[in-house]
Amino acid sequence: MKATLADNLNRLTSELRLLDNQFQAEPAPDLSTLYPFRQALDSVRLTAWGVTELVHARSVAKTSDTVFSFLVTQRLRRFEQMVNNLCSDLDRETVPLPDDVLRPVANSLRALQQRLERRNVVTSRYPPPSKP
Repeated sequence: MKATLADNLNRLTSELRLLDNQFQAEPAPDLSTLYPFRQALDSVRLTAWGVTELVHARSVAKTSDTVFSFLVTQRLRRFEQMVNNLCSDLDRETVPLPDDVLRPVANSLRALQQRLERRNVVTSRYPPPSKP
C-alpha cells in the first residue's frame, strides 16, 4: 500500500525530531553531507510554509486578490533569502563575476528600488538603471 502525503509527513516529522537530537548530541557531519541536506530541508520548509499559507488564505477568503497577495508574499520571502545568499557569495569573492553578469542584476535591483520608493518603503540611494 502506497503511503499518503499525511503518512509521509508524520513519519518525516518523527525522523526530523530524532535527527535534531542527533545534531545536538553528536559531532557535526562533513560539509559535503550537510550542504545538500540543508538545501533539501530549506526547499521542503519553504514549500510546506507556502502550502500552509495557501490553505489558510483559501479558508479565509476565496478571492483572487488573496491568492495573488499570497503569491507576492512568497516571492518576496524567496527573494529575501536569495539576496542574503548572494551577498554571502559575493562577500567570498572567490569566483570572479564579469560585469555583463552583474549589470542585469543591478538594473533589476534598481527597478525594484524604484517601486519600493513609490510605496514610500525606502528612499533612493541609487542612480537610475544603466542601459545594457
